[in-house]
Amino acid sequence: HLSQAQDNWERSKTFFHTIIEHSELNEAESLFAAAANACARQDSQEFRAQLALLSVQLHLLAETQAVSIKNIL
Repeated sequence: HLSQAQDNWERSKTFFHTIIEHSELNEAESLFAAAANACARQDSQEFRAQLALLSVQLHLLAETQAVSIKNIL
């Protein structure tokens, strides 16, 4: 599932770069890489930790980019 999510991320990255700050995108990309690295090493504890951080980052990106009165004001 991680590889599917990363593939979807890569396909959407060009669009994201037009609407989202690059530092936030770089953080997500780093977390994808760290999760993949932990998976490759079969380090389940680190993998879960990186997935949790990635999940938070992606939710933060979605929240900050959603159209809402909070984001407009």
